[in-house]
Amino acid sequence: MNEIRSSFLKLIATIYMVLRKTWWKQIIKSSPVRLNVTANLSFKFNKYGFIASKLFQSEPLIKYGYGFESRTLKLIENLSKNCKVVFDVGANVGLHSFVFASVVKQSNGTVFAFEPVKSTFSTLSNNIAINNFSECVKAFNIGLSNEKGSFFISVPMEYKSTDNNDVFNSLNFKTTDKDSSAEMIYLSTIDELVISNDIKTIDLIKIDIEGAELLCLQGAKKSLTEFRPIIIFECFEMYCNRYDYTVQDLIIYLTELEYKLYQYEEAQWIAVPKERQDLTLNNIIQFYS
Repeated sequence: MNEIRSSFLKLIATIYMVLRKTWWKQIIKSSPVRLNVTANLSFKFNKYGFIASKLFQSEPLIKYGYGFESRTLKLIENLSKNCKVVFDVGANVGLHSFVFASVVKQSNGTVFAFEPVKSTFSTLSNNIAINNFSECVKAFNIGLSNEKGSFFISVPMEYKSTDNNDVFNSLNFKTTDKDSSAEMIYLSTIDELVISNDIKTIDLIKIDIEGAELLCLQGAKKSLTEFRPIIIFECFEMYCNRYDYTVQDLIIYLTELEYKLYQYEEAQWIAVPKERQDLTLNNIIQFYS
């Protein structure tokens, strides 16, 4: 009798866990999740990943001053106040794009958001719509590099899943069509996009593309020289090595273009045109402190 009762209770527990798991999935799939991104800004996300949605629904990402990309979020919110045109390279599902957009839309500015992975781009496009940013955020399903063309990139299978677009996922290094997780993405350059979209200026560029940052900047040489944008970028040594260069190579490249570089957090950098005397290290620190 005890064995029957025990088996029955296990069956009930199993059914409960299955229903509970399915219920959570349906909530994530069917209802946009509102995330408190900064003390002043919150946005809705159609798919943002289970971890992020649970962590940040009730508390701002930057509340404690050391949360997920807290300094970067504060920096881009403050630095974009005088911007008309912003490039978000590696936009993912829209976190940084929406912080930019909430500021630049007040002066009729535009955010150009670039996301090469098809499933993530679809989510980005949906998120743009549900946050009413369609007029000020222009999304492109391409990657940015130092030349035009196509490119096989390894995308973790959970990242390709339409049910699991999570900000904590990332792209892996270049691969071939033999890789079961490979996806062909299309590439352009910033300089080419400036011409094809008749862009007259770029005020700020954010780049987070898992090691291909130098390639992107090489494809923006003319724009960096002409427009002199501020650049916020991520740069991990191990990710750079995937593309056969080092962090020092990137520093040298931007220094030769007359930029000052500041590392404000591990692997997080800001590059400022040398002529911008108003943006010293102390001023930048004030933006995120």
